[in-house]
This record gives sequence, structure tokens and C-alpha cells, in this order.
Amino acid sequence: MSNQHSSPETHDNDHTHQSNYISLDDTNPSLAPNVENVANATDAEEEEKLKAVKKARKAPVWEHFTIFFGPHPKTSARVLRAACNMCHKPLGAGPNDGTRHLSDHLKSCANKRKRDAGQPTLSQDRIGNVVAFTYSQTVARIEILAFKSLPSLYNGIIM
Repeated sequence: MSNQHSSPETHDNDHTHQSNYISLDDTNPSLAPNVENVANATDAEEEEKLKAVKKARKAPVWEHFTIFFGPHPKTSARVLRAACNMCHKPLGAGPNDGTRHLSDHLKSCANKRKRDAGQPTLSQDRIGNVVAFTYSQTVARIEILAFKSLPSLYNGIIM
């Protein structure tokens, strides 16, 4: 029996030796029932592992992520992953991954959310009053065209 694929010749009913990795490249129809059975067993095992992992995670950063089993970016093996609840980016959530990358992502993701288009920011108008400013590309284009139509001053000579 291979470490990564279940073989149709295998008569061993003990599924504890099978890997959770299921190859999507297998086109042999005789493997389909075996792959399906392994997938169902894997789903039940993964659900139990997810419940245990969710209880064990104590860091506050985990409140902003959803834990799931997904493909490893390099090996495609099914491993624990964490998806950001704001942008849905998948990140590592294995026992050796730590939480620093999650908190760093959370900070940068929150900063990106703050800069959403259409969200007003505080600025000053021409006489110094504080006003809410929302960027508009149309207004910016009109102001640039108006600025370009003004005569420019180059070395004291109006051009």
C-alpha cells in the first residue's frame, strides 16, 4: 500500500493507515468507490479534529478566523488552514504555525478595510475648517483639468 494513495488491490479494512491525501489526478474508475469511502471517513475524522482544535484555540486572534481543512499551498496535502473572516484569505493554522502571522494579517487586513473607497476621512477645507472628505475620481479629474488650463510659471516667464 502506498503512503499517499489507496490501492484497489488492498484488502485491509483498517483505514487508520491511509493518508488523508486524496489525489485528484486518479482517472481510474475502479478507484472511485475507494476514494469516496476514504473521503467520507476523512470528513468525519476532520470534523472531530476541527471540534477539538476550535476548543483548544485560546488566543483572541482566532475570533477573526475560520478554521478548516484545505490544501497545503506547496504539497496540496489536506492540512489545517484558517480563513480570514474579512477577506477570506487562507493562512496556515497547523499546530506549528503559531499566531503571529494571523495577527499581522489581521492588522494589515483591517488597515485595508479602513481605506475603502467612499469612506470619508477628515481633512481641512480652504479656510481651515475640519470637514469629512470622500475621494471622487470625477472631482479629481475636473480639478486637474482646471489646474492644467492655468498658465504655468517657468523661470518667471508665463507660458
